[in-house]
Amino acid sequence: MAPRRVALGRMFVVFVVVVVTLLALLSAADMGPMSEEELEEGDQWDRWAAESPVAGVSSQLGAGGRAYHHKVAARSGEMMMMEDAAPAAMRASSPAAMHSAPLSGSLGSDVLKNSVKPVNVAVDSPMLVRRGDMQLETTNDVSQVADQISDITTATNGGYVESRTSWNGSRNRHGSVSGQNVQMRLRVPVDSFFPVIKHIKVLVGDGGVRSSSDTVEDVTEQYIDVAARAASLKATHEQLLALMKKANSVHDVLGVQRELNSVNQQLESQERRMKHLESTSSFSTISINIVQETPPSSTGQRPRWKLFVPLLRVLQRVGRFYWKVIEVLLVTVLGLLPVVCLAWILPLCFPVTFQRGHLSRFCDMVFSMGGSGSGSGSNSGAPPSQRPPRSSSS
Repeated sequence: MAPRRVALGRMFVVFVVVVVTLLALLSAADMGPMSEEELEEGDQWDRWAAESPVAGVSSQLGAGGRAYHHKVAARSGEMMMMEDAAPAAMRASSPAAMHSAPLSGSLGSDVLKNSVKPVNVAVDSPMLVRRGDMQLETTNDVSQVADQISDITTATNGGYVESRTSWNGSRNRHGSVSGQNVQMRLRVPVDSFFPVIKHIKVLVGDGGVRSSSDTVEDVTEQYIDVAARAASLKATHEQLLALMKKANSVHDVLGVQRELNSVNQQLESQERRMKHLESTSSFSTISINIVQETPPSSTGQRPRWKLFVPLLRVLQRVGRFYWKVIEVLLVTVLGLLPVVCLAWILPLCFPVTFQRGHLSRFCDMVFSMGGSGSGSGSNSGAPPSQRPPRSSSS
């Protein structure tokens, strides 16, 4: 009787858990997202609530308004109600998409429709980005030459060395260093671009300049375009701030705040682009690569190590020849090793067969079995002493 009661009790507990779970799922499904009709009714209810008491709103909107009012009242707070009442596109789209396609029913979107207007930006002089590249070669110490170029750069009004990379090279038996290399990146004002290049050429001499080039890029149109966009975004930002102060509902505040975030992000991006163009046009870039030149050897003096080159080549050829001979010997020994091992092991395994006299008879028997098959079958396998003599041809 007791086990039956325990089983019934467990079944009852499981039944209660299942019922509670189903009720929770039904309540969650009932709290799902609102339809478009309910959202429109909610907007009407919000406008009526600003003018009329809350108690009289349901009677003025009818059955649809009362249904929406009861459903929103079941939500957790007024903020969640306004967030769900916002259009789904406002929650899903990115800030850039919201700015390009303003949302309907939002105060911020209405401002964006009417406030973004083209702005004319004037530039006093063309904005040119000048870049130079120089390949230098010197017999002096490369590090000292790089230090002198750095002094020339810093002597200008605001010039500086943006980067510098050095390779020490290698030292030979005579104590001299060869293979040194220094790469530099200079930033100098636009007015000092050609004077700095002239001073560098004088420093290394005419024969020390392997190549020199400069390029110019006009970024005036880019700057005007970016500046116009930034000015338009600033005007929109000011209008949105003024509109934020006039917002009366949470729905309007959220809409304006989203548009403000989008405008701020785009405005910061345009301002960074403007600063980059201003920096590149006001300061030119010079890339320099300094290589140490190897001094030519004097006439009649030949390095000592070159005298041993023929001898070294002969020794290398002789060494390769003997190495081939050793390889052939090794292959031969390794090939004969199994045969030698077999000849050494078989007499130990079969001592009777390989005794003197038995070995010769064994070999004759093997050769007779593998012969051409001439003669009778009975005499072919007999020992040589029992075979009949062959008749001599007449």
